[in-house]
Amino acid sequence: MTDPRFGKCVEVGTNTTIDCRGSIGDHVKIGNNVILEGNITIGDGTRIDHGTVIRGKVTIGQNNWIYPYCMLGTGPQHLAHLETDVQDSVDRFSGIKIGDANVIREFVTVHLPINKKMTIVDSNCYIMSYSHVAHDCHVHDYVTMANKVTLGGHTVVFNNANLGFGNNVHPFCNIGMHAMIGMGNNITKDVLPFALINRNQFTKINRIGLQRFGMGEDEIGKIEATYTTGLWQRRKSTEWYAKEIAKFVRRSKRGIYEPLF
Repeated sequence: MTDPRFGKCVEVGTNTTIDCRGSIGDHVKIGNNVILEGNITIGDGTRIDHGTVIRGKVTIGQNNWIYPYCMLGTGPQHLAHLETDVQDSVDRFSGIKIGDANVIREFVTVHLPINKKMTIVDSNCYIMSYSHVAHDCHVHDYVTMANKVTLGGHTVVFNNANLGFGNNVHPFCNIGMHAMIGMGNNITKDVLPFALINRNQFTKINRIGLQRFGMGEDEIGKIEATYTTGLWQRRKSTEWYAKEIAKFVRRSKRGIYEPLF
C-alpha cells in the first residue's frame, strides 16, 4: 500500500507501523506500538494511544481520543464473512465511520460491517473500557456506553441514550433517544425513547437524564403523562416527543418494553 497523506505537526511514537493509504490530519498524535493497516483517514486533532490497532477501511473524524489497546476495524464476527487479510477487508466491506469528539476507552472493539453497509459511531460519544460495537451498528450522537456493554450486530442506539455497566443488547434491537438502561440487563426487545430500564422492565421515565439534558419539569411531566395515560399508543399527539415515540414504535421489529406504570 502507498503511504497516507500526512498533515502538519503529526506526532508518531516508537515501534508504530503505518501501512495504509488515506490521510492523517493536522496535529494528530499517534502513540507507541500502534498499527494502522488498510485505508484509513484520521481527522485533525485526534489522539490514538499506545497499542491500538486500526485495520481495514476506517474513517475517524476530528478531536477524538482513542485510548490504549483499542481494536477498530477487524472483520465482522459472522460465519459467512471470515476475514482473510487486510486487503480483503478493504475490498469486501464498506467500512467504519467514527465522527468527532468521541472518547473511546481502553480495549474497546468496533467491527467492520457485513458487505456494503456501515458500522457508525457518530459524535460526542463516550464508550468505556471493554465495550463492543458489532458489525452494522449505528451509535448516534452523545451516547454513553459504560464498561463491558456489548451491542449485537445491526443495533441502533439513538441520541443521548445511556447504557449502564455490563448490558448485553441483542442484534437488531433499537435503543430510543434519552433512554437509560441500568446495569446488567440483557436487552432482547426495543427500548422506547425516554425510558428507564431496570431488571428488563420499563418502570419509569429517565427523569434524571432529562434533567441533566436541561429539560424543564413541565416538559418532563408531559413526557411521563404520554406514557401513563396511554397516549403513546394512540399516535395522535402533535408534541415532538409523542411523534418521536410513535415513529420509534412504527419501526420496531423486535417488539418493545412497554411501560409498567
